[in-house]
Amino acid sequence: YLPETRAGFTPEGMKRVKGIIHWVEAETGVKCQVNQYDRLFTTEEPGKESGDYLQDLNPDSLQVVKNVIVEPSVAMDAQ
Repeated sequence: YLPETRAGFTPEGMKRVKGIIHWVEAETGVKCQVNQYDRLFTTEEPGKESGDYLQDLNPDSLQVVKNVIVEPSVAMDAQ
């Protein structure tokens, strides 16, 4: 843990981190559903080779994750 990197701040000369893990207390958290989106198409130019852009749809472009625990403020923002 590096306290000088709090709130996403990167001190000069230090490498930027690739991600931040945020822990949520299960007792005060709220369960919700999270939709994770990826590319809609599997190719850069849908339909170019097949002639039908529908054949290039990414079947995994939406992943639904249920019972995710989030901070109560996140649930309030969704209302």
